[in-house]
Amino acid sequence: MALSDADILFQQALVHHQAGRKAEAVAAYQQVLELAPGHAPARAMLGSIASREPAGSSDSPSTDDALLQDGRALVAQRKFAQAVEQFRKALAKSPGSVELALDLAEALLGEICQDDDLDFAEVEAHPESLAAANRLGKNLTRHRKLQAEAQSLCRGAIARQPDLVRAYITLGEALTLGEGNDTEAAEVFRKALELDPKNGMCRYRLSLLTGDPLDTMPAEAVQSIFDRGADSFEAELKRLQYTVPARLRTALGPPGPLAERVADLGCGTGWCGPLFREGAKRLVGVDLSGPMLAKARQRGVYDELQQADLHEFLLSEPAAFDLILAADVLIYVGDLARMFPAVQSALAPSGRFAFSTEKGIGDSYRFLPSGRFQHDEPYIRRLASECRLTVEQCRDIPIRLSQKGPIAGQLFVLRKG
Repeated sequence: MALSDADILFQQALVHHQAGRKAEAVAAYQQVLELAPGHAPARAMLGSIASREPAGSSDSPSTDDALLQDGRALVAQRKFAQAVEQFRKALAKSPGSVELALDLAEALLGEICQDDDLDFAEVEAHPESLAAANRLGKNLTRHRKLQAEAQSLCRGAIARQPDLVRAYITLGEALTLGEGNDTEAAEVFRKALELDPKNGMCRYRLSLLTGDPLDTMPAEAVQSIFDRGADSFEAELKRLQYTVPARLRTALGPPGPLAERVADLGCGTGWCGPLFREGAKRLVGVDLSGPMLAKARQRGVYDELQQADLHEFLLSEPAAFDLILAADVLIYVGDLARMFPAVQSALAPSGRFAFSTEKGIGDSYRFLPSGRFQHDEPYIRRLASECRLTVEQCRDIPIRLSQKGPIAGQLFVLRKG
């Protein structure tokens, strides 16, 4: 069974859980974990149920454990404000717990980011609203206090456990919010990398702060960014006048059926889905972010949704697709030397690969201060030629708006020979 089946089961488990059908919920959560042992939300919700079992043995969880599991379950549901309350209660009972301190710090950062996304979106949507502006101002003041609290919790955790990578990462994140302290944040992330040289999130965050180049964006960084941004993702794209999916659809042909087997790489919340549903017997969306896939599932247009690494997914589907889409996806990949051969292997004969890039001037690719990658047209054409993919279309397009105006991009359509 595909990982998407685990996500469907998780939604069913939530329905049982919220309806008070504990036995059915436990059984469903356990099924999710059998399919996907790393499914954190299911593990957290199962822990929440277990923590409420009546005491009766030495294995029965304490009140502290119940609060901890409840808090983590709320985080899994992205209910950060309620999670903060639970973690505060738990930490009051166990003030020396490093684990609880970091859980609280991370929930505080989640609450700040979630509030900021909603507040700024409201101000953008209603710039004339004094109420929205006042609410934004009050929240910014409150968030500075929450940010200081998160930093203090992390420093305390580091004082108790100087080799705890998680504490440094959370402190680094807290230092970069708002006006932030980039110099200290860079030092913190460097320390985390000394402790864990393979930590992709640290490497990515440090590159953003220092300008050090990256060849590709670590998967854990991509997943973290989009997990956090899932709630405000669509509103943000609308605000930035993002139209790449519609431009891809126009470039591929007139209205009507296009392809029977379609893969939507980095599908996110599913903007491409409705545009390419017609005529498709198999429409598959693939993404690293579970929360984004949950949003895509709500559209009801995909036959399958898989949480997977794009390269691994493509290699597992030889000659399986007539059309592969990547709308604003390669900007998070960087080096495409592995991606293009994988695409070529997943395309059926005469299949097409349609995608967008941020346009560069040169003969390669580069990591930008925005945290995304820019690709040059000669680089794309060279890789296409090496993989026996014919460039049928290449056109300049605006990708989205930025503070400096439209971001220059390119749209490509390649065909497997």
